[in-house]
Amino acid sequence: LHSGEKPQISNGDGSVSVDKSHLPGLLDRARMHDPDALAELCTAYYPKILRFMRYRVGPNEADDLAGEVFVKVMRSIQGQTGSFDAWLYRLARNVIVDRVRYQQARPETEFDENMEKTLSDGSTAQATAGTRMDIENALALMKEDHRELLTLKFVQGLTNDEISEITGQNVNAIRAMQFRALKAMRAVFGRKGASI
Repeated sequence: LHSGEKPQISNGDGSVSVDKSHLPGLLDRARMHDPDALAELCTAYYPKILRFMRYRVGPNEADDLAGEVFVKVMRSIQGQTGSFDAWLYRLARNVIVDRVRYQQARPETEFDENMEKTLSDGSTAQATAGTRMDIENALALMKEDHRELLTLKFVQGLTNDEISEITGQNVNAIRAMQFRALKAMRAVFGRKGASI
């Protein structure tokens, strides 16, 4: 670490968070293509983007697409401005759009407000793993915009303001879409006879 810089903070799930006071200096170094700074950003953010991809496109493509995001980070970090997190998720969205542009629109389906707790609570690992598989399968059946919103909100834990910055939609539109998406997810789990 450079003098005065704070270390990353372990989140207990394999990912680490960059101390917010440390991030501007780290980004300045990364924009000058400092390999240590780029590596530190990848270490901190790769698990988050991998998790985002897993819930967006499924486990088979998640690793490849997450890797593609970080190739784009290294190529375009010099022009990055504003919120790094929002910029990173926009890159991830663009990678997904590029990959799935040819796919047909998926039928609409939707989920429950207990989602955040279910996804983040690791109290019973086996039950949680089964629930996560159910959630991944249900998300795969959803319309693309609903799948994206629910992944950003409940899997990644972002606020509506942060989602607004990433997607370019206003907060009221996001709230309305969240209501429709949760309703559709609930219907999917109802058809499967599952509960969340």
